[in-house]
Amino acid sequence: MEQAIVQHRHRSSLRELRQQWQRYGRSNRYLHDLHGVALMPTPTPPDYFYRLSRWLLKELPITVKKILTHSIDRSTLLDTPLDLFCLHARAKGQQDATLPSQAAEIDWLAAASDPAALNAREGIPNGKEM
Repeated sequence: MEQAIVQHRHRSSLRELRQQWQRYGRSNRYLHDLHGVALMPTPTPPDYFYRLSRWLLKELPITVKKILTHSIDRSTLLDTPLDLFCLHARAKGQQDATLPSQAAEIDWLAAASDPAALNAREGIPNGKEM
C-alpha cells in the first residue's frame, strides 16, 4: 500500500488565518451560487456568547488542570477562541462574497449545446458530426 504525505503550512499570524478562513467562506458562497451547496448558518451573538461562556466556565478549567498535570499541550488552551475567530471570518467571507457574472459561463459547456461549435472545438469539419 502506498503511503500518502500531506503537507500544509500553519498560518504565522492571526491576519493570515483570518484571510484563509474568509477565502473558505467565499468559496462556500461561490459553490452555493453555482451548484446549490448549502451555506453555513450565520452565527448569532447568542451563539458566540454560549460558546465563549462554555469555554470559560467548563472547558478552560478542565484544560488548565490537564496542562498542569502535563497530560495535554498548552496550545489547546485557546482552541475554542480560535475556532470562534475562524467561524466569524468564514461567515464574513461567505456574507461578503459576490460571484462574478462570468463565473456561470463555461465556454466548452456552452459549445456542447451547439454541435457546430463543439465540432470546431474538436477539430471536426462542418457537416461530419460524430
